[in-house]
Amino acid sequence: MKLGIAIVGLGDRWEGQYLPAIRSLADRFEVRAVCEQVSLRATRAASELHAEAVDGFRVMAGREDVDAVLCLGDQWYGTAPILAACDAGKAVYSAASLPACRSQLSQLFSRVESSGVAFMAELSRRHAPATVRLKELIATQLGRPKMLFCHHRLPQPSDPCKRSVRTAGSDSWDLLEMVDWCRYVVNKEPSSVVAVHHTSRCQDKLSDYQMMSLDFPGDEDSTTSSLAQISYGQYIPSSWQEAVAFRP
Repeated sequence: MKLGIAIVGLGDRWEGQYLPAIRSLADRFEVRAVCEQVSLRATRAASELHAEAVDGFRVMAGREDVDAVLCLGDQWYGTAPILAACDAGKAVYSAASLPACRSQLSQLFSRVESSGVAFMAELSRRHAPATVRLKELIATQLGRPKMLFCHHRLPQPSDPCKRSVRTAGSDSWDLLEMVDWCRYVVNKEPSSVVAVHHTSRCQDKLSDYQMMSLDFPGDEDSTTSSLAQISYGQYIPSSWQEAVAFRP
């Protein structure tokens, strides 16, 4: 028996990542419906998968032939499809950015937990081939890492003053994913966190650079601790291609 799934938001990795994956698992999943803020994309994707293009994610989540909802891209309605799936009692796989605000994230997780549905955030860095190999080396040869460096730099938007709060939320989720990756590699929870950020000159609520230092305690039989240094920024003009590609 195949699992009936509904897709909300196709995102920018649909053609290269998600569509091939869904096709390779055609013996396990069957796409029933597709909902996308750009209706033409929804129609095309639904046609490729022999599914139905729908306009409303809430009605789609309530369909009897849908067992799980896949949120594959950021849409203007944010986390509303996840809440709709919780109301309908449907499992959720989310590749979309979750709220960066701690209170909003806590409310979302509480809602998911109270509904009792299965929920999985993508956290793709955990499953990257390089991460899998690194975990193997840590377990067999290298031992626990002492220091981790995660630096992610993107070109500055052509007009930083027009950068939206929703885009900034997606950036913050990228930062949170790097924090999660460090926790996953070390296999510990941090005991202390120190963070700084540089505020954009155009909008006080947005940052063009964020840095975070996480200290992970050692094992009970070891005094060796681990330190992770994470930085994320969009402060280099896009015209400075060599500077963007430079790694310290």
